[in-house]
Amino acid sequence: SLGIGRDLAQTLTAIALIQTEMGEANLALDAYQQSLPLARASGDKAMYAFTLSSMAWLHIRLDEHQRAINLLQESLALFRETGNDYGVARALNMLGVAYSNQFDAQNALSFYTQSIEFAEKTGNRYGAAHTLNNLGIQYWALQDYDQALDCYERALRYWREIGNRPEESRTLENIGLLRL
Repeated sequence: SLGIGRDLAQTLTAIALIQTEMGEANLALDAYQQSLPLARASGDKAMYAFTLSSMAWLHIRLDEHQRAINLLQESLALFRETGNDYGVARALNMLGVAYSNQFDAQNALSFYTQSIEFAEKTGNRYGAAHTLNNLGIQYWALQDYDQALDCYERALRYWREIGNRPEESRTLENIGLLRL
C-alpha cells in the first residue's frame, strides 16, 4: 500500500509540474495538495522534499514568495537529512530566486553562492550553470557588471561542456545585453 501511495504521489507531482509549466496554477495546486500527504505517508523523505520544492516553484511563479520560502526551508532540511546533495543545490537556488524576487539581494546572493558550491562539489554542472546564470542576473541588478560577467562566463563554460545549446544561447544573450 505504501508503494502504491508513493507511486501515486510521484505521478501527481509530475502532473502538477506539467500543469505549472502550462500556467494551470489551480490544477497544479490541487495535484500538489493530493500528492503531499501521500508522499509524507510513504516515508520517502527525499520524494516528499522534492514535492515540497516543486510546489514552492509554483508559489514563486504566483509571486507568493513567503509561502515558497517556507516550503523550500522545509524541503532543504529534508534534503540535507537524506544526504540528497542535488536536492540541496536545487532548494538553495530556488531560495535565491524567491529572495531575489522579494528584492532581498543579500539573501539571494547567499543562497545562490551556497547552491553553486553544492552543485560544483557534487559535479552537477547543469545546476551550477543554471545558478550561475541566476547569480549573474542578481549582480546585474545590483549594477556589479564585472561580477555578472564572471558568472555568465563560468555558466557558459558549463553549458558548452554539457552541450546544452539552448542554455548556451541564453547565456550568450545575457553577456551581449550586459555589454550593450
